[in-house]
Amino acid sequence: MDALAQKMEAIAAADRVREPELTDEEKAEVAACETVLKKSKPTSARLLDQLIAKQNRLEQLKRDSDEMLRSGGDVDKLASEMALLGYAVTLLDHAYHVNNSDITANESQIRRIKETARKREIRQEAAKEGNE
Repeated sequence: MDALAQKMEAIAAADRVREPELTDEEKAEVAACETVLKKSKPTSARLLDQLIAKQNRLEQLKRDSDEMLRSGGDVDKLASEMALLGYAVTLLDHAYHVNNSDITANESQIRRIKETARKREIRQEAAKEGNE
């Protein structure tokens, strides 16, 4: 009984990783989503790097602003840089989250297409076995 259960589990596991046969329309939709993903993932990494760099610089300025001003730093320049960095952090954070939402949506779309194709295959296999 255990051997049969293990064999059934192995078959089910192999079936889960098997790629379903996609129609031409599904292949085109998956390809479009993959193209977006190919562009979006490096963009996400770049945006995150920029966001972290700007946040670190802003934190450094906030932390060291008193010392900078006491040592003769230009208050207008400091205030301008801090304001620009604050705005840049906000913009980068928003762009990063929008980009990651696009990535998630495209990954979900690919998964949905493949699940739909697999369900179609299962129905066809069941109908084929029913006719035999």
